[in-house]
Amino acid sequence: MLPQNVELEKTVLGKLLNLTGFEEQLKYVDMIQRDFFSVHQTFEVFNAIESCVENNTLANPHYLIEHNLVNDDSLVDILTYKFESNQKMVYSINDLKLLACRRKIIHDAHELSQIMIKGRDVASNGEKMLLQITNTLNYGKRRKRKDSAHMMKTSLENIIHGHGLKNLVKYNVPFLDIRCNHERGQTHVIGAQPGVGKTAIGLTIARAAILAGKRVVFFVRESTKEELFERMIAMESGLPYDLFKFRSGEMTSPEFTRLKQAYSTFHQFRGNIHFFGCDDYDHSLSQMDEILDDITQDNGVIDIVIEDYIQNMPKPRWMPANTPTHEIISYNMEGVSSMHKRHKVAGITLAQLNRDMKGKPHITNLKGSSMLEQEGHIITFLHRERNTAPVEGKIPTEIYCEKHRLGAEYDGVTIGLRLPQIDFVEMTGYFKNDQPKRLVRPTI
Repeated sequence: MLPQNVELEKTVLGKLLNLTGFEEQLKYVDMIQRDFFSVHQTFEVFNAIESCVENNTLANPHYLIEHNLVNDDSLVDILTYKFESNQKMVYSINDLKLLACRRKIIHDAHELSQIMIKGRDVASNGEKMLLQITNTLNYGKRRKRKDSAHMMKTSLENIIHGHGLKNLVKYNVPFLDIRCNHERGQTHVIGAQPGVGKTAIGLTIARAAILAGKRVVFFVRESTKEELFERMIAMESGLPYDLFKFRSGEMTSPEFTRLKQAYSTFHQFRGNIHFFGCDDYDHSLSQMDEILDDITQDNGVIDIVIEDYIQNMPKPRWMPANTPTHEIISYNMEGVSSMHKRHKVAGITLAQLNRDMKGKPHITNLKGSSMLEQEGHIITFLHRERNTAPVEGKIPTEIYCEKHRLGAEYDGVTIGLRLPQIDFVEMTGYFKNDQPKRLVRPTI
């Protein structure tokens, strides 16, 4: 028997309702036990599906609504649950609900006319009828699509009053802010090979945003939240991470003063720091979504959400054990993108590249690239050759954009991975010919 899990129940029902073949639906319905469903909402929908199958009828959402076999709101909730969104289906269901409202109005109007003919309780029934008509008209008004004139008027008003700036989230990282217009609800994918600096660029953005008063949520699976925070402290203090973490006895008095000052600085912004590491959550989409809900409810609006990294997220529990990796990545990427839209945050998703790639990375080198390319509003890459020598305490690294839905793609800009604090800064006035010659180790 499967565990009692409302999230899993909704996911199973959503999959059943999206099946287009009766034989396939019959097979899966026979496999599911009725006691699998633990709440009234999901149990009611499964009963409706089962009754359709018993009558040799495919149980699709339209049929369930038209034949009043299930509560409308329960069905919409299941079809839009979390990351299985089927917006076209929801539009169709809303249209059917509006049609049902109109049919009821016609039926009630006919009954009212009969009452008026007989002269029985006309006033109270007429008042009830007018109230139902008003509710139906209001519902239809909400469903009405905006025409072009209304759209242009609203757009111009938003521009004049600067409402668009409310959606723009600045990282407070100069070399990114002047090139990326990252709006709320959008996803910025940053890809790099191992060791180039995915987590470093994420922490660079997180640190700058927090110090600018923004609320940042950072999910990571390969580290604890304490490690993330301490790496950010290292960036702020300019000290090597291993010095104050493992060799604090070797610190000089000025270094210790800088360390205390860094902790004091972030203490002022402690309410804006929300880090979640390998031991804080189960790394699933639903768990991340619940965490964001809790933070919003307890602390207010979230500005930036960072995931490190998308290919490291586990597969959903309902997926078979032998599910191909690209399908898992696609599902998680679609879910993360939906999560950013639902919470209206600027999402930054760090991404791994294919291990066998060589040279400068491109979109096709992203692991699971099809869905990442589809869902990413901005796609940026970090790149540098192996064993690149530092220049004035910074390791030159190229950053460039290969996709930007609301702006221009930009060619490579050289930034530097600053040592020893391991954060990124722009390297002005640097040219590739300034790079020292690569040292060649003698062969034995």
